[in-house]
Amino acid sequence: TERESLTKLLNLDYFLHYVRIHDQHFINVAMDAIVIGIHGFRTLSDRCGKHYSDSLLTGIGEHIRDIEIEIGGLGCHSSEDTFFIYCTHQEDYESILDKVCEGLEEKDPSGNKIRLRMGVYPRVDKTVQIERRFACAEAAAESVDDDRHKAIGIFK
Repeated sequence: TERESLTKLLNLDYFLHYVRIHDQHFINVAMDAIVIGIHGFRTLSDRCGKHYSDSLLTGIGEHIRDIEIEIGGLGCHSSEDTFFIYCTHQEDYESILDKVCEGLEEKDPSGNKIRLRMGVYPRVDKTVQIERRFACAEAAAESVDDDRHKAIGIFK
């Protein structure tokens, strides 16, 4: 029950629980809240089918699990098209997004390129409620939703 069956990432409840524990034990460690979303996921799912969208989510989950190990973080599939990562502060968010995107360069069955967007709340304020930290990162991700040349938004 701790991990989701599709992505093998933590479910949201366990993710939030482990973030709380991490913050209690590593009070002085700078952390980032990262949100990754799939642009137009519902349309993609409707057009290409559940099997395709499930395989897309599974692939992204696999890449996030690899990133968790590499950068010392936690990941979860928070909702239909959204993933959370809580990790030690990073300087290079583009490389994280590139790793999540590996294998997505190919077009979807309808011929469109799959686009991901990322929002980051760097060096989170740990006095702010965890859910609020990710809401801030999500707002940063939404700020780049309509910009085809920019995929990463930073919350300031």
